[in-house]
Amino acid sequence: MATITITHTREEGTLVDGSVKGDGTYEILVANGFRWFRSLDCCSIVYSRGRAAKTHIIQPAAQALRAAGHTVIITIDETPPDFATAERGRLLDAEDRAQRYAGYARSATSRADSREAAADRVLGGISPGQPMLVDHYSYAADKRRREQAWSNQDKAAEERDTAQYWQARQRAAEQWPTSRTNLDAMLRRVQRIEADMHRTRRRLAENEIRRAFGPIRQTLAWWVAARHGDLEQWAGELDYLREQIALKEQAGEKAWGPGDFKVGDLVVYRGEALPVRRVNQKTLTVTRSLANRETTGTIPYDGGITGRRPAPTADDDTNEAS
Repeated sequence: MATITITHTREEGTLVDGSVKGDGTYEILVANGFRWFRSLDCCSIVYSRGRAAKTHIIQPAAQALRAAGHTVIITIDETPPDFATAERGRLLDAEDRAQRYAGYARSATSRADSREAAADRVLGGISPGQPMLVDHYSYAADKRRREQAWSNQDKAAEERDTAQYWQARQRAAEQWPTSRTNLDAMLRRVQRIEADMHRTRRRLAENEIRRAFGPIRQTLAWWVAARHGDLEQWAGELDYLREQIALKEQAGEKAWGPGDFKVGDLVVYRGEALPVRRVNQKTLTVTRSLANRETTGTIPYDGGITGRRPAPTADDDTNEAS
């Protein structure tokens, strides 16, 4: 019987040591939510890096392994890595993905070109509209050549679809760093993290109250450790984001907020100047003319605002009239 070690850290994710394909443990792990990663050369859990340990997957897998007679050692460390270092690693990983996907797309395109060339060599020699001569001695060979050519055309179309798929993945990988370094995206992440931290602190406080005054309830130590790990990781991410936001503001980028607008101003939103009707905490209420009628809507401060124009004055109206 094998000795299986399941180790989880927030930097590396959940990794399994001691299991290989075909020894029985691999099949148990896969049946219980693990997956084989060729890049890691071991079993792991999808999206386990940078997150708390997924004990709802780890524990059932360990129980199944032990039931099969194997020894299982579980080690979980919820200490978060340095966020700035991890972020740089993620950006480099995105570049590697983009290059890899571009290579996959080129390979698929090359295969498609080869298939189309092979089909053209056959079909190009057949006169347009030339039927197959059923009673001729060449019928069988002609039929095989045409079917092979048609098959090559079908395979070429499939390879084109494959190339388009990898090109889309390449574009997404190339755009991902922009989504992480865009000022508006950073502001949205700050708001989301602050909400997550507030919710997690409330859950921890409610748990302590239940333990002290409510019915008897056993608190799982791993759950408390995971939530404190989340808070520590989010705190590091917030420090990093606020530092990056400050650097972008020093470079001239603007983080818009309710203090930047008043009723009557014109907000430049996606190239259009819209009058501000109400200044809210997270959005601006604006009006725009559509089909000779005015409609009212809201736009977020972090969703595409590029400028502000002061409210028109009476002098402006007089100058326009003259």
